Amino acid sequence: MKQKLTTVVGATVCAFLLGITSNANATNFTLSSSQFLGDVIPALPESPADDAQFINGLIALSLNGTTTVTIGPHVNTVVRSGNSFSSLPTADSSTVTVPGSMTFGSGSGYTYLYAFYGAGNTLGLGHNQVGLAWDVSGLTGTFTIPSDALSHWELFNPGSSTHTSVPDGGSTVVLLGAALTGIGLLRNKFGSRRSA
Repeated sequence: MKQKLTTVVGATVCAFLLGITSNANATNFTLSSSQFLGDVIPALPESPADDAQFINGLIALSLNGTTTVTIGPHVNTVVRSGNSFSSLPTADSSTVTVPGSMTFGSGSGYTYLYAFYGAGNTLGLGHNQVGLAWDVSGLTGTFTIPSDALSHWELFNPGSSTHTSVPDGGSTVVLLGAALTGIGLLRNKFGSRRSA
């Protein structure tokens, strides 16, 4: 009985620690991350179609390039980061997703993450209204973006990624540990039947 209790407690502690480790490895998107595509100031007006125009303006630029995107009376300055990407397909506003969580599942295949920040942001770009874009091709797992004065965020082009998705290692290890624990418990309960 003592061995069974030790096995159950040990397996529970391992699963808990692996769960914590998996959350600690969340990808943090910032202005200096390698996925950062660029920024748009003042990023007006705001709609998925407008945001797609901003992203498409970014991907048309050379590294560290600057241009303007004019939508109605709004002239927006678009600044591309110095990050290089293998492939940047056109952002399609008809495939925009506004999910409730910041976790991408395996095979989600989104290409771009776009976030709009309103008045009071402290992103250091010198303007109250800012749009930021990241290339999220082939990424899975949990992600964080700057939350200071975040108004909303969107994912573009689901299923268009050409990169191969790899399952989250933490989830795989937890499932494997749970399966092995179950097998161990069944073996202890029914015992091994050996003939003498």
